[in-house]
Amino acid sequence: PEKFARISTAMNTKSTPAEVVRQLLIDLELPRRLRDLDIPEDALSDLAVETMSSFDRSGNPRDSSVNELENMLQSAW
Repeated sequence: PEKFARISTAMNTKSTPAEVVRQLLIDLELPRRLRDLDIPEDALSDLAVETMSSFDRSGNPRDSSVNELENMLQSAW
């Protein structure tokens, strides 16, 4: 989309913003996945439930379910 092209232009790169962040994490040797933080895969369901009950989500652009959050965490694992 155009907004990503504008961000890339502002960053003076042809890479997408996601590629720039990914490379930055690699260069700084920072974790990129939840498993890199020693979060066990079997904890993701509990983490999703705890997250949904502990944080104010009123500012999110759309509502989401525990299942959607668990799927997102699984993708990040």
